Amino acid sequence: MSDFHTHTTAGDMHNHFVNGEHVSTSFKNVFGGHDVYDPHMHMKFQTRENIFGEHDVYKGGQLVGHELKHPGGGTDFYDKNMHYEGGVRPNAHHSHDVVGSDGHLMASGIHGIHGTTVLKYPDPLAHVQHYEMPKLIL
Repeated sequence: MSDFHTHTTAGDMHNHFVNGEHVSTSFKNVFGGHDVYDPHMHMKFQTRENIFGEHDVYKGGQLVGHELKHPGGGTDFYDKNMHYEGGVRPNAHHSHDVVGSDGHLMASGIHGIHGTTVLKYPDPLAHVQHYEMPKLIL
């Protein structure tokens, strides 16, 4: 089970964590997108706004993909040749679902709970023992 969350540090700077480990930092850039760095501040990739108001993804100065708004909300991801690679969708839990290129659910979040729940598994009931309820403080 993975716990992905973002912490806004200052203004347009965001730190991203997975299972408590710092994995990246992003800043708004002059191209209307974001520059994303690894924990050692080496640029991983950059997004730039395109003429359609969407974002193109660059790595090492080369176009590698596109982000497009999904009609039902969320974002779709495509490679540089416009082949669908997956997406993020809002869900009924006021959070988001991650879907793969075949449309199958890969992960599901629940708002207010840090982390992705057991719903990310194709057989969630077989993994229910991994779900941890947040501590109740009275």
